[in-house]
Amino acid sequence: MDNAHWLGRAKKRPVVLLAALLAALLLGGCVGAGLSDWSYPLPNGYAIVHVNSQQIIFGRQRTEHSTAIDVDSFVYAFCYSARYVGLQRLEARPADDAAPSPDAVEYYLADTQEGTLLGPMTEREYAETLRARQIDELCGWIKTVPAPDGAKY
Repeated sequence: MDNAHWLGRAKKRPVVLLAALLAALLLGGCVGAGLSDWSYPLPNGYAIVHVNSQQIIFGRQRTEHSTAIDVDSFVYAFCYSARYVGLQRLEARPADDAAPSPDAVEYYLADTQEGTLLGPMTEREYAETLRARQIDELCGWIKTVPAPDGAKY
């Protein structure tokens, strides 16, 4: 092999390596948990999980990296006690994280001891369900954007 041929190949090698490194960095963000993903542990093995920028879900935590989904799409806010979890769900994350229209919010009530889920309900039906079941120990609503204090990354 003459020197000109070898030098031409040597000049191409850094470009190929740089392209491969750049592709690995760009595509690497698509695999596994993202840096901004988090989970918020709830009673009896349940959790709120930030899956990606468009999905925050509620479900039973199977393992550190696996959750059985009970409420999908976008959990906007939640409240809980030692037994119950209240959820506000939207079809999609609001643009610019604006407050959603009250008509767009679906309410759910999970009994984490019994493993039951009631909903979707309107705000009025949710309030009536809490009264009928004499549930008054829930904390205030906790929004999921930004990540709530206590979220684990």
